[in-house]
Amino acid sequence: MITLQNVRKEYPGSANRPPFLALDNINLHIERGSIHGIVGPSGAGKTTLMRCITGLERVTDGQVIVDGTDITKLNAHTIKNARRSIGMVFQHVHLFDQRTAFQNLVFPMKIAGFSKEEQKTRATELLELVGLADRADHYPAQLSGGQQQRVGIARALAANPPILLCDEPSSALDWDTTRQVLELIVDLRDRLGITVLIITHDLAVVRQACDTVTSLRQGKIAESGKLSDLLADQSTQLSHELIPLAATQIGDASAQYELSYSTAHTPTASVLKVLAELADAVTITSGTVETLAGQSVGRFQVGVAPGSGAVDKFKAAGLSVREVK
Repeated sequence: MITLQNVRKEYPGSANRPPFLALDNINLHIERGSIHGIVGPSGAGKTTLMRCITGLERVTDGQVIVDGTDITKLNAHTIKNARRSIGMVFQHVHLFDQRTAFQNLVFPMKIAGFSKEEQKTRATELLELVGLADRADHYPAQLSGGQQQRVGIARALAANPPILLCDEPSSALDWDTTRQVLELIVDLRDRLGITVLIITHDLAVVRQACDTVTSLRQGKIAESGKLSDLLADQSTQLSHELIPLAATQIGDASAQYELSYSTAHTPTASVLKVLAELADAVTITSGTVETLAGQSVGRFQVGVAPGSGAVDKFKAAGLSVREVK
């Protein structure tokens, strides 16, 4: 659905400022129907990447292909039409205060040339879809933050776009409301078959909603792939950021290791079996098992008695093993 090939974005410098390379050789493919997260610290290039995908910024080099169209080859007029294939949800919803929820949905459809009957029918469908059918006549001031964001999501879907791009959709919300909004986004993906791209700094959002994720650092892709694969790989920084473990020291001569697994590759029964067999040689000091991207993912910190052969048995069972220094 979205493909970026060798994308580079450089902002020109001035007399007092050198050129700034915001994106450096970005290669990324986002599958149709997936929910993909773009994460990274401030200044990593997330916003620039979003603007290049939507055509708001022209790339310096490379291609950006959205739903089969290379938007880097479009002129100012045709890119506006192509942009209609992307529904946008922003951190701040910016609803019209003097218009009801229903009227806020009708307004962009009117501009897009929908007939009055189409506006009414589509707005009613959308309010039902996001669970606000009974709030159609409410003004933004009468809606909670989560309800306002639902109106924003409905507005983004007005023209039936195949792609929904969410830019920090939850940063202005408390976690309980964020969870509800993310559940709605996942439900909409499942019901409508849309592709969702979430730009966020919050790894909890990725844990809650995403199938795949890309980590940006200093304008480059640091890690990218299926969430379950990245979590099960101890060598990835995301595996430690998404499921952190409290470091616990063991007061004996045991060597310490971190173990991780995902049921996408290793059955839970195999993990439990090897831990039970090594009960006399292994001490579990901390651990967690969570369901992410439809898979159970576990991480443990263990102490291993010398000469037990436990590490080889862990690897044979399909666990990823990393020695804790």
